[in-house]
Amino acid sequence: MKFEVKILIVCRYHGTHVAAFITEQADALRALGNEVRFVMAEQGGLKGYLRLLHNIRRTISEWHPGVIHAHFGICGLVANLQRKVPVVVTYPGSDVNNAKTRPISILSMRLSAYNLLMSKRQLEKVKGHVNESNIAIQCYGIDLDAFPKMDKTEARKAMGLEADKKYVLFSSKFVRRPEKDPELAKAAVALVDNAELLPLTGGYTKEEMATLMSAVDSALVTSKTEGSPQFTKEVMACGCPIVSVDVGDVAEQVEGLDGCYIAKTREPEEIAELLKKAIAFGKTNGYQHIINKGYDSASIANRLVRIYENVIG
Repeated sequence: MKFEVKILIVCRYHGTHVAAFITEQADALRALGNEVRFVMAEQGGLKGYLRLLHNIRRTISEWHPGVIHAHFGICGLVANLQRKVPVVVTYPGSDVNNAKTRPISILSMRLSAYNLLMSKRQLEKVKGHVNESNIAIQCYGIDLDAFPKMDKTEARKAMGLEADKKYVLFSSKFVRRPEKDPELAKAAVALVDNAELLPLTGGYTKEEMATLMSAVDSALVTSKTEGSPQFTKEVMACGCPIVSVDVGDVAEQVEGLDGCYIAKTREPEEIAELLKKAIAFGKTNGYQHIINKGYDSASIANRLVRIYENVIG
């Protein structure tokens, strides 16, 4: 018998939107026949989270969800202040990686029915503080339908990129994201002949994003901290080679995929040499790799439903 459940998602609201990886996960859960509703923290601080708790309790009373799935440690902690409905919490990265916010996440883990971390690195940061029996490593998935296979030449024309230049796509904007270390990325790309570093700005549609990722020669991650970056999974689906420092779960993501390289150091010279290899490699078999690894949204949604069934049971 197919298990279907009412899922109340608790997360933060960033002024104009909910993080895309959360809404895409919700869509994948709906596609399996589950009902999904959102309750969001629209502002921080004590007042904002007290209002969130009030809205959670009201929704429980009116809608009777079978499980709450909270995203980020602070939302998980607030969701657990009610004890009628079991809570599953996903910790995207900074809520565990950051020493200031980690105690909140640890408290949330102790109260939650089940906890989902992005990587083994995150688990190492909380070991000894929590019960590991209700913790699993589970990243966010990607919607493969949003990344159809695309000819690189046509993709370049569509994005207005030069045919003979080597383009490296950076994992973020250049400004206001020091944790992404754009200066290291710039220093490395400067050592590669005829190469240009492109920032991933927020002005692209989903279609344009997929086209850009299909048009570039390599993707580059130089972050100081990560959970399980969506960026690497998305460029992987587009067949784009990847060069990354050893951060988050990127090494696990690309393991076994030819054309992707993990730097052993944060030296621009080493990263530049790996970029040359990636650019020379050409298209990877990343789309099939995503399927093989189970990083697609549908596979992860199925695993989540099994978790919900267990915590409800």
